[in-house]
Amino acid sequence: MTDFTVDGSVVENLGDVVGGAPRWLRFVAAFSEFDAPGVTTDTVTLYANPSSPIILIDAFFNLTVEFSGGTVATATLSIGKTGTVDALMLAEDVFTGAVVGLKNDATTKGTDIRDDLDMGGGDTKLESPLLVPAGTAITMTLVTTIGDTDELAAGSADVYICVAEPLLTTIE
Repeated sequence: MTDFTVDGSVVENLGDVVGGAPRWLRFVAAFSEFDAPGVTTDTVTLYANPSSPIILIDAFFNLTVEFSGGTVATATLSIGKTGTVDALMLAEDVFTGAVVGLKNDATTKGTDIRDDLDMGGGDTKLESPLLVPAGTAITMTLVTTIGDTDELAAGSADVYICVAEPLLTTIE
């Protein structure tokens, strides 16, 4: 069994699926990252999975500054993978007036880290660790209404994903 911790608190028991120690990766998703002109949906790559598969254990983000600017009326962020923008976490409101802090969704996607760290919030998490094939990127997508994503003048979120190497077995 492999346990891992965040700030000294046990987060998840992964059983025998992990070949290496799980590690948390942090990415800063600032408004300036979503700068494609003339679009209301802009996807950026957080983690470009190299030549081998990974196991994705958890994903969430911490909204540090509300997104705002230009003629944008609403903004949401989601965490996904190549081909599915919300595969890991459904869209969460990040526009002016959104609650700054940890974000997870109320489905089986997202994270239960808020409960595990006694921070309150819903008891949600990925249904099980997800095998991400080689060449599949982990992404974050910003969707706005009215104004385009490149009109934003403020906004930032710290995105966290927990990954591990898969346990490989050879049958002879």
